[in-house]
Amino acid sequence: MLRHSLAAALAVVALTGCGGPAATHRPPAQAAPPPPDSSDAHALPDEHRTDVSGTIVFAADAGAGPGLTDAVDFGRVETHPMPMDLYLVLDGRPARRIVATRAHERCPALSPDGARLAHLAGRRVVVRPMDANGDLGAPDLVARLAQPPSRPRMALGSPCPLWSPDARHLAFRSGDGWTQRVELHVLDMDGDDRVLASLPAGARANRLPMAFTWSPDAEAIAFTTAAGVRVVRLDGSPPELVWRADADRSGAGYGDTGPIAVAWSSGDELALTVKTGHTVGVGWADDFTVHVVDLRTGRRQRLGEIHEYDSGAAWSPDASRLAYVGPNGRIRVHDRATGTTTTLAPRRLGDVRRFRFWDVAWSPDGERLLALARAETTQSSWGAGFSLVAVDPQTSAGTVVTPWTFAMDWINMTEVTWGP
Repeated sequence: MLRHSLAAALAVVALTGCGGPAATHRPPAQAAPPPPDSSDAHALPDEHRTDVSGTIVFAADAGAGPGLTDAVDFGRVETHPMPMDLYLVLDGRPARRIVATRAHERCPALSPDGARLAHLAGRRVVVRPMDANGDLGAPDLVARLAQPPSRPRMALGSPCPLWSPDARHLAFRSGDGWTQRVELHVLDMDGDDRVLASLPAGARANRLPMAFTWSPDAEAIAFTTAAGVRVVRLDGSPPELVWRADADRSGAGYGDTGPIAVAWSSGDELALTVKTGHTVGVGWADDFTVHVVDLRTGRRQRLGEIHEYDSGAAWSPDASRLAYVGPNGRIRVHDRATGTTTTLAPRRLGDVRRFRFWDVAWSPDGERLLALARAETTQSSWGAGFSLVAVDPQTSAGTVVTPWTFAMDWINMTEVTWGP
């Protein structure tokens, strides 16, 4: 598959981060594999409206046009991608473009109350107010970056900004770990920028991109290095090691290994995606697995394999369930109370019968999942591609939220946000 070969060839580019910011503050603005048959995927009609409520913002190739319905050719987006724009789906209505400055906008992140949208725009982290109609006001906070982030290739450990649960801070990562230091930044809404953790450039342990997640009380951040997971508090105390990688496995072979994604539940458990590998003849194959660490008891549990392009296992808001995509392209939902794992396998997504999921996240209320799906069809490239799909974890029923398009070929769920 071309996507897999290009992903390997562009691995170094995908890890490039961004430099540190100088922030400016402005007054707030007013205002199981599917059946063997195949079919074309179709754009949603203009009058289409799903029963998916809330505000969904995502990044997509600018060639998709104002309604995400312009043809985007697979070959072009693979080899000559355009800058990304930001699109909105509000209460299930058709997608519309809301940010298009040609500055390569990506990484949208809605604040927990849905009142602000943070995103990357070239060399800037931008925070803008958003009203109930999904309209954006003038930026009320801008942090300037020394280096623009590279286009992701389903990259883990994204530099994307992440809101604290109390909406008072934004965390993001800068640096690539090769020629630049890797730094974990916390940006306050008054424009104050602090570096909470820093890793030196050139060290092998830093060649996996740093991933990070907020604690439920918004007082600490867990972040990954190849050696393990550390927790740093906002009060300035030194980072604490809370999980160490298995030295026997992570040190074997010749691949860069270690934790590459982390999520912190409201029940004080960490979900880790760990990259290891095994030799295949004279070569090397990567393995990706989900692990859970209970920060209260220290108990560890290995859950299972995860899709190589999944940006990390996602906790439900109440911490009762953990969702991720298995290597077979089907969503798995693990119940923490019963210890059981259910596989969700919708029979079709709209007109599409052949598809696989690539990444998944939860709705704000925990009632649905939002997944990135790839249509698999023998037909021409137009009419196929990727779509965001809402999935009912109780019935496996899937609702197509966006048109099928290759404009989302480069994203994962770090490029998607779902707010109230």
